[in-house]
Amino acid sequence: MEKLTAGALGATIVVALGALGFAVSMGIKASQSAQEAEDLRRQNSGEGSGATSEDLQRQLAEAQAENARQMQETREQMMAQMNLLRAQMEQSDQRRQIEASERVALEATLAERAAAEEAITSEQEDPLAQKIAAAPSLGSVTEFSAEWGFVVIDAGSANGVQAGKRFNIRRDHFVVGEIIVREVQGERSSIADVDPDKTAPGLSIRVGDEVIGQLY
Repeated sequence: MEKLTAGALGATIVVALGALGFAVSMGIKASQSAQEAEDLRRQNSGEGSGATSEDLQRQLAEAQAENARQMQETREQMMAQMNLLRAQMEQSDQRRQIEASERVALEATLAERAAAEEAITSEQEDPLAQKIAAAPSLGSVTEFSAEWGFVVIDAGSANGVQAGKRFNIRRDHFVVGEIIVREVQGERSSIADVDPDKTAPGLSIRVGDEVIGQLY
């Protein structure tokens, strides 16, 4: 962008200087034409030539018209150059924005990948984490009452659940709490109390957490 800006400024300066030189040149030519016309008028007047003042005025008007035409061409060329430079700078800005967006997306992807790899590595290095992740799910928490400290799970006698038996509650690959079955209500439903001493600090059981066998 710095190179483009410098190039654009340089081109603008060249165009402006060229236009200025052209304008000065045209002004000088117009003055010379006017002076020549005036000299011709005086010579013709002194020598008694047949040239009339109308002819001299016509010649001067033609010179001024030509000067105006050339000045108009110069202005049009300057505008074309400025429009071209503006378009190039806008395209450069768009490219920078696209590149910036792609860079942010790539950095976010790399960060997510690094975090995932780190988590996988931590689990692979931690035998307990491996054990938690490998434990089969018996069911999940369908209701949770923080006020009364109990849960309802969709696991019952068909899953080997018995009153007084303890189970861990898993979320992702972590144990967030432990429950003690109070009552089995059939093949697929049980009520259990939450053991407050086994709940991970800063966490609480949620609906959807998995029920697994007691690991520790």
